Amino acid sequence: MKLEIVFYFIILIIITLRSVLKIKDKQDLNVFDIIIICFSLQFVIAPIYGYITKVEIFGNIAFYKLIDTHPKTLIYLCFIYGLLYLCSYLSPKYSFLNITRYIRLTDKHTNIDSSIVWVILPCVLFVIYTLVSIGDLDEDSIENNRNVLLYGGGGVLTYLAPLSLIISFIGTIWLVKLLLLKGWKKYTKKEKITFILCCLSFLLGSRTNMVMIIFMVFIYLYSVGRYYIKKKYIIIGIGLVIVLTFVIMPISQAIRDVKTSLVHHGLSHS
Repeated sequence: MKLEIVFYFIILIIITLRSVLKIKDKQDLNVFDIIIICFSLQFVIAPIYGYITKVEIFGNIAFYKLIDTHPKTLIYLCFIYGLLYLCSYLSPKYSFLNITRYIRLTDKHTNIDSSIVWVILPCVLFVIYTLVSIGDLDEDSIENNRNVLLYGGGGVLTYLAPLSLIISFIGTIWLVKLLLLKGWKKYTKKEKITFILCCLSFLLGSRTNMVMIIFMVFIYLYSVGRYYIKKKYIIIGIGLVIVLTFVIMPISQAIRDVKTSLVHHGLSHS
């Protein structure tokens, strides 16, 4: 990696650390902190991960090739990061921009009935069905099943598939809230089944959605319970991140490689 690129990455990492240290100190995160962290997943962590492991994630290989050829692209990123840092620093503590505070206050006045699973369950089942069964793959659309979920596939799927995915995202957060309130032992069978299927739907889906739901759950848990987090939960969280990075992600990539191989050999998947 060129020295110039390393220098720019160091700047981006330093800016990111300010928001990360807020988490360490259990401070509220505003919308700009969250944007910085999300940007870092895409433009810092993913490229470095790809450079080390040679595994493609979030288009990191293409991005690294871009900055390797045009390193001054990182100047633009440094400018954006600096602007976000300034906005974060100037953001009022008690404004709606303080996302984690807003979530915490809203959560206190939000009650969720367990019957919500009857809304979530059919949507999750449809998401799983769409991921494993929609369309034959071809060389022009190797990830056709994922695209149907995100953008629709014509007719009723144009609205039903993306809506089911959105409800699955929201539903997973609701199920986590129920889990916090009741505990796993008091979870009903339908709640346990729905929660497991939600996890399965994101494991089968794109890695972007997988990381997104994990990040959303983290933000929710951090917002409502960061003062109750114990060291053992931090260790468990770090362990889950390691498993996700070095086990789940490579398996996900292997599945994609198998799909591509099948397509190139004139086969389809259903």
